[in-house]
Amino acid sequence: MRFYLTPLLSALLLSFLLVSPHASASDTWSLEYNATCFTPPYDTYENFIDQFVQRNTNPRYDRAYFERIYPAAQFQSLRTDFDCRWLVYRNGTAYVGGFAVFPREFSGKDDGAKLPVIIYNRAGHGPTHGVSFADIFQRIFPLAEAGFMVIGSQYRGGGGVFSGMSNGTDEYGGRDLSDVLRLPQVAEAVGPADAERVGLYGRARGSMMSFMAARARPSAFKALASAATVSDLGAWIDEWDGDHAATRYIPDFTENETTALQARSVIEWADELSSDLPILLIHGQRDWNLPATQSEALSARLNELGHSHELLLWSHADHQFTNYRSDLTQALIDFFSTHLK
Repeated sequence: MRFYLTPLLSALLLSFLLVSPHASASDTWSLEYNATCFTPPYDTYENFIDQFVQRNTNPRYDRAYFERIYPAAQFQSLRTDFDCRWLVYRNGTAYVGGFAVFPREFSGKDDGAKLPVIIYNRAGHGPTHGVSFADIFQRIFPLAEAGFMVIGSQYRGGGGVFSGMSNGTDEYGGRDLSDVLRLPQVAEAVGPADAERVGLYGRARGSMMSFMAARARPSAFKALASAATVSDLGAWIDEWDGDHAATRYIPDFTENETTALQARSVIEWADELSSDLPILLIHGQRDWNLPATQSEALSARLNELGHSHELLLWSHADHQFTNYRSDLTQALIDFFSTHLK
């Protein structure tokens, strides 16, 4: 997803600039864009389904298949009852794409009540596996339906910004970590977010980002859920015989390999996590992309530390949790409802 600004829109967006009061230029931020997700081609259900039909080359998947995967009733309900936003926020010198989803109406809002927040840290690297509208429909909306504001970043270098904006460079756990740490402030600017009830949810590379964020700001996050955990980045790179995206995205990887891998591997510094942080680990034992031993090793380390946590291993789940998506969603809802509400 890449946006393009006309000069008029550029001028209008400047009027919405929100800059933090911090003095340091590297620590300033602004909300540059905040608009509904329900714009063409996602303005109507028919247009939404058309996108899949037009791109599909597999005769097994006809229109009826996509209508079954993305039900019309759910689309209409979400369009009416939820606020779905595409975001662009400036973090230091980088313009970063993101999204937020939250209920339009919720119990107690007239009394100034705010929503608990889940920060979703996506998988992938650079523009690969950026959060799309289909991802929001399948993975994010169910959490918002349970009464959470869900907000996430595409990370710098991940796209989702306008032409002419400096998107920065993904460093796979380098300066892009600050894009995640900025999200509680962005959430408060976007909607009724409760900065005192913020949790982290990461998938694969996103799990690494979550643990790094929890280490960096131990008092900011009240719970952490991880699906397909990266606990030892070096071991994962070895699984790929060294041909792993991290080796290309981490700055000066060859010269700083040991330091870079340790900084990104929670197995190395699990003792630095807040002892009060509830942790949920979920992994599929048929995940051939990222083996379940990553979660098992972290669970063993947490046990050594006496750090309370839960490990869910699903014997037939793959990397995408195919056929287990409803189980994954329910486990997340149960976990965050217990620790954030």
